[in-house]
Amino acid sequence: QEAANMARWLCSALFLCLFVMIGYSISPCKAIPQEANALYDLFLSTGGTSSWLRYDRWGDFSSGDAPCNWIGVTCSGVYVSQVNIHDNNLTGTIPPSISSLSRLQALLLYNGKIQGTIPSSLGNLVLLQYLYLNNNLLSGTIPSSLGDLRYLYALSLFNNRLNGSIPDQLYNATALRGISVYGNQLTGSISPLIGRLSSLQIFYANENLFSGTIPSSISQLTFLKQLWLHNNDLSGSLPNNMGTMTSMTQFFADSNNLSGTLPSSLGSLPNLEELNLFDNMIEGTIPPALVRMPSIFSLILSGNRLNGTIPDFTGAAALITLETLLLNNNFLTGTIPSSLGSVTTLIEVQLARNQLTGTLPSTLDNLINLESFILSRNNLTGTIPSSYMRLSNIEELYLSFNNFTGTLPPSFFQSLSPTLQFVYLNNNNFFGAVPDLSISSLPLLEQADISGNMFCGPLPSWCSEPHSANQSLSCGNLTGFCNEISDLHSFYDNAGGSGWTRNEGWSMPYGPCLPIWEGVTCSPDSHVIAIDLQNNNISGILDTRVFNLSYLSHLDLSANRLTGAVVLPSTSVTSLQTFSLRDNLYYGSLPSSISALSNITFLDISQNYICGPLPD
Repeated sequence: QEAANMARWLCSALFLCLFVMIGYSISPCKAIPQEANALYDLFLSTGGTSSWLRYDRWGDFSSGDAPCNWIGVTCSGVYVSQVNIHDNNLTGTIPPSISSLSRLQALLLYNGKIQGTIPSSLGNLVLLQYLYLNNNLLSGTIPSSLGDLRYLYALSLFNNRLNGSIPDQLYNATALRGISVYGNQLTGSISPLIGRLSSLQIFYANENLFSGTIPSSISQLTFLKQLWLHNNDLSGSLPNNMGTMTSMTQFFADSNNLSGTLPSSLGSLPNLEELNLFDNMIEGTIPPALVRMPSIFSLILSGNRLNGTIPDFTGAAALITLETLLLNNNFLTGTIPSSLGSVTTLIEVQLARNQLTGTLPSTLDNLINLESFILSRNNLTGTIPSSYMRLSNIEELYLSFNNFTGTLPPSFFQSLSPTLQFVYLNNNNFFGAVPDLSISSLPLLEQADISGNMFCGPLPSWCSEPHSANQSLSCGNLTGFCNEISDLHSFYDNAGGSGWTRNEGWSMPYGPCLPIWEGVTCSPDSHVIAIDLQNNNISGILDTRVFNLSYLSHLDLSANRLTGAVVLPSTSVTSLQTFSLRDNLYYGSLPSSISALSNITFLDISQNYICGPLPD
């Protein structure tokens, strides 16, 4: 995006350069000697014949119109007006004698390997309008003398190795329309003097080491269209009066240390198309005005400390423009507003890593242009609406680490878009059979993960068969969940489950780690670790299959009506630590195997009808 914007700016600026060129005829007259010598100095100092890719006629003084006939040189009368030798593998340094080009209006030396410092003598080029030195290896500071260039229109120094601060004197160059210094090692703060540049339209200062706050005087730049401040060390709050910057189309301040709240005045910017404040420390709620900007198509507020709810999109102007909505990695609460489904222009929605609750609105099936839908790590519940299968352009579907439940139809994957590349349903509460997945129907699929759920049944072939090197497909331990359900159902049936006082969930074909299974506690990865069914009118015999639950550490069946001989786990059961059969109807003697249960730390079989000696 930055490259595209820069290309647009450069094209615009170069168009203006061409306009300047057209305004003056190329003279057949020979330039004055000191200007010819200055150009020859530049030729020799920047590599000349040893490095330049094109140097037609440079150094040839025999022609009557030299140096005005040298490639890249434009003259007006006997004066050089433009030097345009960009993308020509220039090396070495810029000689101070370049300042002898007294009528120079454009110096375009970008995209080379020029080293050294920017000569302070450039401040003597009093008619200079365009200075493009970007994409070189320049070091040192920005000369304060550039502030003397009263006609300077565009200053492009990006992607060099410049350090120090932007000199205050530069803000005296009030004709500036564009400043681009990104991709350097500049430090210091953005001076409040920037408010002097009332004609400024572009300010690219990203990817430096700027610190301090964004000055409130920046709001005086009513013609500013693009403000790039991202990837710095800026702090403090956003200015509250930014609503006056009505020409602004782009505001990027991501990856800084900004704090405070979002000023609602940002919602007053009629032309703002892109707002990116990712990776800061901004707090408070999202002003509803931000989703009502008439031109916004990219709203990125992820990676902050925002709280409150997602704004209502009902009647918002953004309904016809918004394509990207990134609110992930915040502290947002509440539900996903159903009005979001009215924003049919959306292509990317990221709401992951918040504290959202509730179910998925069925209205989101209207987002027919949606390609990326990321909701992972919230507290969302309910089922996936079947109408979501209408999302025919979906490429990324991330629903992992929520509390979604229900079954997935056998044709779930086949119903999704053939453009699908990533689908994550892992670590939820889905149950039932695993849907089939035909690799041929999803030719672009790279990753699919349904692990950490409670699926059961035959293991589909796609879970185990080899895949191509660029595919990662995971089903998790389906067999373990199936066995746990089977063992628990056997225990239920043999212990008179239908007559239990509390038996909610036990007769269901799925689980058991849904919260509706009475008395069952599960681990974070959905394995049964505790069963507490004391005083529950349990009768019959204790089915030993309950000891097959390989993660079970606590079993309390006290105060029931279990009968028969005392049943103990075998010595191969290593997970069980506490076990109570207190106050039941057991009789007979204790089995000798009781002395071998070294892993059990608490065993209570009191208040039964057990007799005989204690085993050794």
